[in-house]
Amino acid sequence: IQKVIRGFLHGRRLIRQRHKAAARIQALVRGIFTRQRHRRRLEAAIRIQARIRGLWGRQKVAQIQRAAGQLQRNWRRFQAQLHVKQMVYERIEMLRLKRLDVLRAKLQEAAIV
Repeated sequence: IQKVIRGFLHGRRLIRQRHKAAARIQALVRGIFTRQRHRRRLEAAIRIQARIRGLWGRQKVAQIQRAAGQLQRNWRRFQAQLHVKQMVYERIEMLRLKRLDVLRAKLQEAAIV
């Protein structure tokens, strides 16, 4: 009887059950560690993506600001050139009118003589 009891208590079935239980526990622990590792990697990838997207966004904003500055410079240059042309044409018109006045005065002098 003792032999049977000892065989039952310390027999192959019990050892097999303990091995299965140990394997289950090991699988659970490996699963937990794997999920944690996966979560950390995912969070790291998300942080990297966020940094890259932020960098690209800042670069795009800087590009837009440079383009806006170029547009403003071109517009101001155009306005200044327009103003200079206007002043030149006004000066030419003033000189033309002065020349006409001089010619009229000469014609009047010639008509008097």
